[in-house]
Amino acid sequence: MPSDAPSTAPSTDNNETTTSSETNFDSFATDEVSPLATSANGYDNIAARDYAYSWWNKRNPTYSTYYAEKEGCNVANSSCWSKWNDCTNFVSQAIYAGGMKFRTGSHVTADDAWKFGPLMPTHTWGGAQNFYKHWSQRAGVASSVAALQTGDAVNADFGADGHVDHTAIITKNTGNNNNNKFLTQHTTDKKETSTLQDWYTAGYKVYGYEMDKATNTGN
Repeated sequence: MPSDAPSTAPSTDNNETTTSSETNFDSFATDEVSPLATSANGYDNIAARDYAYSWWNKRNPTYSTYYAEKEGCNVANSSCWSKWNDCTNFVSQAIYAGGMKFRTGSHVTADDAWKFGPLMPTHTWGGAQNFYKHWSQRAGVASSVAALQTGDAVNADFGADGHVDHTAIITKNTGNNNNNKFLTQHTTDKKETSTLQDWYTAGYKVYGYEMDKATNTGN
């Protein structure tokens, strides 16, 4: 198991950003793969995975119309989809489908809020940096790659500069190492064509969240 290294992530606007120190993890471990099951907190990682499978190359109008209209286009037209970064919106949908409960929080821009609607999503729903701020507190950052399983969310900091840029979900887990964690994502739509090893090889700083350990009471 790798030793943990502290990392910092920064500030906040509508689609990205705020500041906090959390644990980053880097590599492998030798524990057995966690079984797939509905967890004690009510999170169903298979339901989250299946949602991701259903929508990996499509846009659910329930959650994407807001972003499309903001960009002045129609979500029914696939040429519209490239006009906003949908990676975090997509993962939020998947983990919500898996049973993670909305949090109203103190304000739509606040890190303690995570929900969609009725008028607009919270910043944590659709912004990678804001998602990190919410889930690093609500679930904690996993201590190792081996701890992550199907249905867990992951963030990438492309430049390792403290600014989280991207969100994906693990939809296939074949072991304990980086190359066993297969990712499904939006923005560049992919279904299990890359793994966490690709992120580490690219020099990304990676944060993962064990959703079965997240606090899951709504407010």
